[in-house]
Amino acid sequence: MQTREQNNRVLALFDFCETLVDFQSAARYLEIVAKYRGYNIQQGLGYRVYVKIKRKIGKILPKSYRDRFVKKPVNFEVLQGLSLKEAEDIAQDFFEKELLVRVNERIIERLHYHQKLGHTIAIVSGGFEIYIRIFAKYFGIPYVVAVSLDSSEGVLSGNMAGIHTMEHRKLYKLSQTLDLSMYDLAQSYAYSDCPSDIPLLSLVGNGIVVECGKDIEWAKILGFEIV
Repeated sequence: MQTREQNNRVLALFDFCETLVDFQSAARYLEIVAKYRGYNIQQGLGYRVYVKIKRKIGKILPKSYRDRFVKKPVNFEVLQGLSLKEAEDIAQDFFEKELLVRVNERIIERLHYHQKLGHTIAIVSGGFEIYIRIFAKYFGIPYVVAVSLDSSEGVLSGNMAGIHTMEHRKLYKLSQTLDLSMYDLAQSYAYSDCPSDIPLLSLVGNGIVVECGKDIEWAKILGFEIV
């Protein structure tokens, strides 16, 4: 039987979008901000955007965010000039009205399992820290690795602050947040739906792929557990 100290050395890492919740959260948050600020989405929000229709819902993102494998820094011009207080209020409302009602119950059960065992839990996501921290606090998750938004004197610049936490860059910011040498990675867990998270899934001994209606043949080939 493992001791509490041994359990604390086991990580449980969770992607956010289409893992803990069942949709892409960054796109939706930007869309809500755009509507709040009175932008006409059909006319482009005053900056370069693209529209991807999925499940009959328009998802709005900066053009540079379109490619999940983007290498260049990303900015979010719709956020430029928005006060941090307004952005936080929108994030709180977003959590209550959309994130909380669209959790993936299967993965929340896994979260509770790891919490019961005393594992160290972190969300590692390409979504925005501003609303993921609210989600994490509600569910008792101590660590969040996500996209930080740059601000000055309480006003958002529209730029990221630091690392864009996608693909292998998730590992960079994770290692800045936690001393990975302190954990038993061979006994640790990671959950994600996306092949761009193969680096994260491969970091630990138990990489688990979340089936969410997309192609997961890659997960079968690599031998990951599927839930």
